[in-house]
Amino acid sequence: MHPQEHDILSATVAHKETFQRLVSASPRLRLVEMPGWAGLGGVRYVPEGWEQLMTDQAKEELNKLNMTLVEQLRSTDAAFSLGEGTDNLVCVRFGMVTAETDVEELLGLVVNVGKEVEESSKFIETMTEIVKKGIETATMDLQKENEERLWQEGILRHVPVFGSLVNWWSPPGKEGGIKGRSLNLTAGVVESTENIYRYHMQLQQGASSPPGSRSPPQPQVQTPVVPQHSRSSSHSSQGTPVVTTTTIS
Repeated sequence: MHPQEHDILSATVAHKETFQRLVSASPRLRLVEMPGWAGLGGVRYVPEGWEQLMTDQAKEELNKLNMTLVEQLRSTDAAFSLGEGTDNLVCVRFGMVTAETDVEELLGLVVNVGKEVEESSKFIETMTEIVKKGIETATMDLQKENEERLWQEGILRHVPVFGSLVNWWSPPGKEGGIKGRSLNLTAGVVESTENIYRYHMQLQQGASSPPGSRSPPQPQVQTPVVPQHSRSSSHSSQGTPVVTTTTIS
């Protein structure tokens, strides 16, 4: 091995601990596992609050953000390249570094450029739109369920004059009423809260199994909020990692 290559390899190994520590402390950067990569490592820029919204559409948008981020970083320093983690999401890949490399400065550059890309893109609008669609879906579900309930009980029950007579003749069910809905941001679906409500009512009445023996039931109704998307291409790099030297001037 050439002496210069040995120095670069040694410097990369020495800087890795600092690299991982700084990434772990960053609110916007996530360390990405990259088996077989000889460089400093990989990071993913994730806008604050975005990890609670990991639908397929959100993952696709996150990939676009990091791809744009890498393009802009490469115009500044060739040490950056596009990689892909074991979770099949793209990331910013760092090459090998020298002993003089300021790792903190490099990561600061990634964060600053990432913020610029985030602010100039439609990520905030996308998150708002998904939540808005979730509220609309929940409202439509509840309205439809209420209409079905009215039909099943019959119109006479809801005539004020005859209300007491009809209720005596045909009492409403104990479980009547409009069920609630919750927006699951992680799965991107609107879920019925009926089963959860029954579960907690059983706990209050002491009719449940001993603590820890049962888990809350899954929702009966799950309505997708956004259409599912899948990535059409892979962004992982093939072949043996190329030694890349980073120089901070």
